Amino acid sequence: IVPLGFGALITVSQFTTWWGPTAPLSPIILAALALAGVVLTRADVRERWRSRPRGWWWGLAAAPVTYVIAAAPVIAAGRATFTGYLLDTTGAIQIAGAERLLHHAHAFSTGIPAYGTTLAAYFGNGYPSGGHSALASVGWLSGQNLIWLYSVYQDLELSVLALVLVSLARRTGLPRTAAAITGTIAAVPALVY
Repeated sequence: IVPLGFGALITVSQFTTWWGPTAPLSPIILAALALAGVVLTRADVRERWRSRPRGWWWGLAAAPVTYVIAAAPVIAAGRATFTGYLLDTTGAIQIAGAERLLHHAHAFSTGIPAYGTTLAAYFGNGYPSGGHSALASVGWLSGQNLIWLYSVYQDLELSVLALVLVSLARRTGLPRTAAAITGTIAAVPALVY
């Protein structure tokens, strides 16, 4: 349920930030959608909880384990920090793009040629921006600067990915423990990206 809800938020934010008048409304729309998802799936979650099989927690454990592995550099630093190589400007461009999408939709002409051209090169040519819009919405709703949410958000994305991969591994017939380990191991290499 969590991966489907997260995917729905990303998909909806892809569309709400496509048009100028709806872009600034994205945080409110996503919060309302998330609340509706919680309310509408409440009975299903209760039923799944009641009928959970023995060892059910293995699949769910893949998410926090993946999160801790992905967040290990920040945890080891013992302070808030920005992860990544910072040799190129990918992180900065993605954060700037997320912020720009939320306030100006896909209008990248900024009056600053290099800035606008770079954003247009990333997001103006079909680069999926739903995840960036969702990140910017979380920043707006929480009042946090995106630079401090960027790594946390990427770690969360990997955690959700681990849940999806556990589900796929279970469908191939792997036992719960093996599926959880497989989901975690398969999700963590995305950290390099």
